[in-house]
Amino acid sequence: MIMENTNIKKKFKGLEIAMDNIRLEEQLIPKGFDISNMPYKPLDYFKKYGFKVSSLFPALYYKYNGIQSDKYIPASLYFYYITPYLVNMNLSLAYMDKNMYGRLFPKVRQPHTIVHNMNGRFYLPSGMEMQMEDCLKLLHELERFIIKPAIESGRGRDVKMINGHLFQPEIKEILSFYQSNYIIQDVVCQHEVMARLNSTSLNTCRLYTYRRVGTQEYILLGAAVRFGGNGSYRDNACTGGGLCKIYDSGEIDDTIYRFSSFDKGSLKEQKGLAHQCVPNYGKVIETCMSLHKSLPYLDLIGWDMAIGEDGEPVLIELNQYPDCEFIQIFNGPMFGEYTDELLERIQHHRTEIIAVAKRSFENGPKQYDYNFEIGKQYSI
Repeated sequence: MIMENTNIKKKFKGLEIAMDNIRLEEQLIPKGFDISNMPYKPLDYFKKYGFKVSSLFPALYYKYNGIQSDKYIPASLYFYYITPYLVNMNLSLAYMDKNMYGRLFPKVRQPHTIVHNMNGRFYLPSGMEMQMEDCLKLLHELERFIIKPAIESGRGRDVKMINGHLFQPEIKEILSFYQSNYIIQDVVCQHEVMARLNSTSLNTCRLYTYRRVGTQEYILLGAAVRFGGNGSYRDNACTGGGLCKIYDSGEIDDTIYRFSSFDKGSLKEQKGLAHQCVPNYGKVIETCMSLHKSLPYLDLIGWDMAIGEDGEPVLIELNQYPDCEFIQIFNGPMFGEYTDELLERIQHHRTEIIAVAKRSFENGPKQYDYNFEIGKQYSI
């Protein structure tokens, strides 16, 4: 549901600028932060490509990271125009289904799957169908397992860790919550270096890979390590955890970024960690680039990769619509030096892009509950 902020509405009254209601208010602006003294004029940089974007966005990102630029991408422009252009949205649901990862990526290590639920039916990893009673017996014998939706589990949505030998009626009640299309997996044992960030969560690397438009050049736009808060089993920077930039060498930056706060933490001061490096980071990059080349319909992907105890990359999830806030908070403008060429191409395909996006969001996943009248306002 789109939330409305009275101060923001008042601030932008009279300006034909599409505001990112959900993202701006719930994600980027810390609660209680006064924006009354922030700049809000339309940026000339985007105007030349036919878009109205407020100067509030670069001002806010600058407060987070100290990187000054007019090329920060606001979420409405990103989801209405950029992702529909870079991602074939008609095919996205097939790639979003974690139950299909084993078939899509058979050569890449993934968490061991215990049970698939597809279209309400239970399957073993071998593909053999099983009855619910057999599934309940199997899960009863386990000390712990992870259960999550096969589609739309972004930001830890409905991801649960189940501990203990539960009785079958308890397990059945848990499964009934998910109804259909979910996956049950073993807990991943992560590398000790990654566990230092937070011992209770599976801490992952988020890598953004981009196939440059009109070429076969694959670019790593940026990467960060994500970890959960104390006691949490999810690596969610929105719920008490944090994220730190990863350099190409694999070294983890000391600065901890969090949503909903301009205050930044320090790995050294808060966790006693200094000069930490992601184990086998070169192979993590190589794996993501190789996987991206096997997905011709997606020019932009956000990869969530864990590191196994032995240092091997473990694919947790791919995101066809990776957020644009995380990367811009720790790395600056999302597309950096490639922003101009991307916006220029989008400018030439504006009408067809918005038509495709409207059909896809109206008929597809509901995780982006946008009003397309706002998208129209984005055009000059």
